[in-house]
Amino acid sequence: MEYKEYAAIATIIRGLFINTVGYPWVVVHERCERAEETVSADALVVDISPALRNGVLDEEAAAKVFQEACTAWEFDKAPSGVEAAMKQEAAKKEPSCIVLKRGAIEAFYWIDKDIDAARKRMYGKTASVLEGKVPQSHPLLIEQKLDAATRAGVVQHKIALLEGDIQNSASIARSLACSGALVFIADANLEAAQQLANAINTNARRTAAIPVQVNHTDEASVEALFNTIVETAGGLDICICVENMFERGHLLERSLEEFKTRNTVFFLIAKYAGLLFRRQFRTAPSWITDIIRVSEYFYGENQECLGLSASLALELIEYNIKVNTICPNNDFDHPFWTDPETGLFAQYLKAGKVPGARSIAEVKAYYEAKVPMKRSCTALDIMRAVYYVIEQNYETGQTLSVSGGKKVL
Repeated sequence: MEYKEYAAIATIIRGLFINTVGYPWVVVHERCERAEETVSADALVVDISPALRNGVLDEEAAAKVFQEACTAWEFDKAPSGVEAAMKQEAAKKEPSCIVLKRGAIEAFYWIDKDIDAARKRMYGKTASVLEGKVPQSHPLLIEQKLDAATRAGVVQHKIALLEGDIQNSASIARSLACSGALVFIADANLEAAQQLANAINTNARRTAAIPVQVNHTDEASVEALFNTIVETAGGLDICICVENMFERGHLLERSLEEFKTRNTVFFLIAKYAGLLFRRQFRTAPSWITDIIRVSEYFYGENQECLGLSASLALELIEYNIKVNTICPNNDFDHPFWTDPETGLFAQYLKAGKVPGARSIAEVKAYYEAKVPMKRSCTALDIMRAVYYVIEQNYETGQTLSVSGGKKVL
């Protein structure tokens, strides 16, 4: 098997564990480096040979192999007789280590409730049995009712990918981490992504963000990005593609290549997110995953973007994958607008576009007054929209405008 196939198995395993209690587990993948490696008695050993077709992994067959192996392991570990009667309320036991064999040991998969705990198991070779239940603080335990209390925990413990320019997506990354998610920050500028991840992890006092470099217009690079995610954490629950919302010009001044790039990026991200989600779906068919496009464009070319999102939503819903678009507008606090030298407000002031204006603040106030809510769109406004489309399980293919009442769609 190729290296990426060993990583793909982590996603199938993660789906199995999600299916047990609906909790977004983390699976850390480790290749076996020593032929004499020993196996703990509590580990689940799986022979992958029946899932190979001419040496290539068949995902459907692999899902069946792991489902059957886990069922047999759970049966062997289950209490019996009087002991079973006494433990009716006991949590279902699950393996924390799955060993992949094909004759010899080939790989280990370490499972736990977050990436730090799973890594600790891997480093310490600790294969003690897991109690297959959701932590008491997890929102999945809250009774499903008309109660906004679940909104705060809608991404808790989930794994998210945030792809896009750091300047536009940093606030989303921080918010997801603060809400308990593990966030992969993907950007062409690895140094900037690393700095943001370090700041987030220091504030969270845990591994809450992981930087990954990607050339989002290159298919091989995007594929490598998703391989890195499954190699690191086993799978994904949320994929957010944030477009560079402030690099656009008049249609007559733009090249065909510029026009194509935005849809190319979203298509590639959605394609490889969909492939990962489908693999996870094979063992977790009830688990709902999300692809979210964040784009400020509202004019002619945007209609093609919105159409692509809606089309993908119809194709992917059979795998319980939702695809929605969020369109924020009036982000007047962004440096694109407020920079004293290059910002649009400074340019408008110099050009006299706002009669009587004597400062950037007055130009900004003029444009805010055109918005029914009389203010700029904030990062909090965008995050509320993100949490809504994740929480809402009965919406896909939709476009949510966050515009302060200004009709832009």
